[in-house]
Amino acid sequence: MLPASAASDAIIAATVANYRAYFQGFACLPHCEYHEEDDCTWFLGFGAPGNVILRSDFTTENAEARVAEVLAQVARRVHSIEWLTEPAPQPPHLAQILQARGLTPEARHPVMTVPLTQVAWETPVPAELRIEPVRDEAMLQDWLIASAAGFEAEMPKVQPYYNTYACLGFAPEGAFQHFVGYSDTTPVTSSTLLLAGGLAGIYDVSTAPQMRHRGCGTAITLACLRMAAERGYHHAVLQASEEGEPLYRRLGFATRYYEANYRWSRS
Repeated sequence: MLPASAASDAIIAATVANYRAYFQGFACLPHCEYHEEDDCTWFLGFGAPGNVILRSDFTTENAEARVAEVLAQVARRVHSIEWLTEPAPQPPHLAQILQARGLTPEARHPVMTVPLTQVAWETPVPAELRIEPVRDEAMLQDWLIASAAGFEAEMPKVQPYYNTYACLGFAPEGAFQHFVGYSDTTPVTSSTLLLAGGLAGIYDVSTAPQMRHRGCGTAITLACLRMAAERGYHHAVLQASEEGEPLYRRLGFATRYYEANYRWSRS
């Protein structure tokens, strides 16, 4: 794992590796595909969590040809895909090549990191909220209920997450860990922690609409951060929504870079 003194470039590289590992976890499902080539990595989910080209490490000389080849490959399989341009895209003018081929820029989201020594651990959280690590399929079902409510999504949309996490199991030492928060006996908030690439990635943070602005997102995020610290990790990362960014800043997160995606859709 990354040392506490890790430099910025190392943290960014670990962040990218963690993000790939998140999608790779879904490859345990029979309909999902994770492709790794020498210069390109992509994931096809045929639904949630999406179709994404995660890595492209092309040369200036072959970039246009390789972009065309990769798009031709995925176009035979899916109707749309997002192409992620990493913080240091290769080649540097990859975005221009993608746009010239008709890919359109998506909304940019901040990727935020925090050294765990700088987390605002004493941030207030709701006293009535009970946060539990998910340790079996019954608790994962509660996680699913909270996630569907929080993302305001129909159950079939979030079912692949349940299927994946059930497939990966609930070992306390596993790379994927999940948390669910209860108000009384009702699951109302959820999160996922992924310990991979040398740091702690926080994903799937959600809070049911009726419980928002009451500290649930803070509590469920802190649960992830505490487990990461207990496991010996020194840095955490997440991608923030517009609504979540102020919350994460209060916890000590700072923007490391902005994720830039470009979307291809079959015309």
